[in-house]
Parts: sequence; C-alpha cells; structure tokens
Amino acid sequence: MTWSEGWFSVDRKGTSRIVFLLGQYAIKFPTVSSWTLFLQGLIGNCKERTWGEFGKVAKEPLLPPIVWVCPGGWVSIQRRVRPVRHRGLFYIELYHAMSKSKIHRDFWLYDVKPENFGWYQGKLVKIDIS
Repeated sequence: MTWSEGWFSVDRKGTSRIVFLLGQYAIKFPTVSSWTLFLQGLIGNCKERTWGEFGKVAKEPLLPPIVWVCPGGWVSIQRRVRPVRHRGLFYIELYHAMSKSKIHRDFWLYDVKPENFGWYQGKLVKIDIS
C-alpha cells in the first residue's frame, strides 16, 4: 500500500455503515448501533449497487469503482481509494469534475465533504453515494 492507512484498518466514522479497508478493497457493512441506522446502511449499499451499474453503463468517471454488492445490501465491496487530504483543492477539483459529469450537480453536492470522496487512479470519485 502506498497510503498511510496500511493494509488493514476499520473505519467507524460513517453513520449507517462500518467499512473494513482490506488491501485494495473497501468492504461496507450496515452498522448494528441501531435498527434505523442498520436499515439505512442496507439501503445505502443497495443504492451503491444501482449507481455502480449506472456508472458502468454511462461511463461516469466520478462514480466509485464498485466491485460487488450483495443482493439486499448486506455487503458492498468497492475498490479502495486514497483519502482526500487537501480541503481547498478538493473543492476546486470537484467543480472541475462536475463540469464534465452527465449527472446533475445536486447529486455531487449532496452531503459534500472531502470524507465522502477519494482519489482513484488519479481521478476524484464519490465513495459515499447513498
């Protein structure tokens, strides 16, 4: 791994999902902290499945590289991305990338914060699309 998080770590910062970072993958599970958040985690994973399929069809570069999502949303696997480190440059790059996107800007600006984006193969992608 070339980034500081290492080969394995657990990201518990999400509200509705817990993310295991394992090698080159991010594996997302619904949280078990409450029933409502668990259901929101399932729905979030299902939405990522839908958006991942759309991204492949539309060749949308800002959508994350979804590897696989279990039917029902129990597990979502994405390619691991490098975290956004510079907040100012993030917003500049986001607006530049949005200008080339086929998806309405409201989608990209919903819950817009650097923690919901990452760098994959030199491109900014939105990793939390739920």
